[in-house]
Amino acid sequence: MELKAYEQIPLRILITNKCNGVCYFCHAEGISNQNERDMDLATFQQIIMAARELRIKRMVLSGGEPTLAAKLEQMLHITREIYPAVMVSITTNGANLCSLLKKDIAFDKLNLSISSFHEQIYSKYQRINPLPVLNMLSDRKLNTNVNIVVTKDNYRELEYIIEYCIDRHISVKLLFELRNYCSEELTWQISFIKNIENKYGDFFWNIDNIPELRNNITENKYISIKHPYFNQYFTWSFCSKCNKKEHCFERLCAVRIDENRNVFPCLNRNENMTGSNIKNNIQKCYSMLDRVEMTKDIKVFPSLKEVLFSKPKCDFL
Repeated sequence: MELKAYEQIPLRILITNKCNGVCYFCHAEGISNQNERDMDLATFQQIIMAARELRIKRMVLSGGEPTLAAKLEQMLHITREIYPAVMVSITTNGANLCSLLKKDIAFDKLNLSISSFHEQIYSKYQRINPLPVLNMLSDRKLNTNVNIVVTKDNYRELEYIIEYCIDRHISVKLLFELRNYCSEELTWQISFIKNIENKYGDFFWNIDNIPELRNNITENKYISIKHPYFNQYFTWSFCSKCNKKEHCFERLCAVRIDENRNVFPCLNRNENMTGSNIKNNIQKCYSMLDRVEMTKDIKVFPSLKEVLFSKPKCDFL
């Protein structure tokens, strides 16, 4: 049985719970206990075999910080040997990336999390200087996008960071924090987005498993914006039954399996499947997921101002 979810929702493999960062907004999806540990290779191999049999289209290696996993290189080789057709991406803050890229590894995409180009700011979050990493990725022409959580620390430099990345053929994803915003903040957000449009062209609404504003600058280069207030225009059936949905930004962005073999379909871990049969647990997790349901008519999507200034409700978030 192949469900639509196998194509639409990726499998995130949390290969370690170790992390060098101290980001206050991190949901710590792979940190299931306080003892630092990596996923063992036998478990990882079972996951890849299950993904192949279930014909899952996309996989993300995450954590924790995946480049701190001692056997990441072997894991990437196992993936290519067992399931060469799957699209593999790595979500990282770049902690050990320079060393890793000197080795013979194969992946399809890199998601680099950054916060700022200024040491006094990035030292409070990822604690990695992103500039050498960005320049290396640009020189190697790797398929890369940068993820930036917009905070009170970094909002003044966002336009410069975007320009720096786009000039180096690196896509940018902006994620606004999961919280309520005052009218002054919303007014700035609208002005900021308009400034980006004036330079790069208009955004359009893109409704995938998470709603976003998107600007396809070229075929392989884009800017996207995700905001908790956008969620008022859609919901997943699975999420509508959850009493913790207000604490979850990305909703069903992925099915996850952690270093302890726990499989769960959301950050709240309301459904946490354990047991020795990894394939069955992954299959059960995907089979629980329904397709997205629009709460309003997407054909008459209002303006950005109307979306952001709509009175927030608990189930928007």
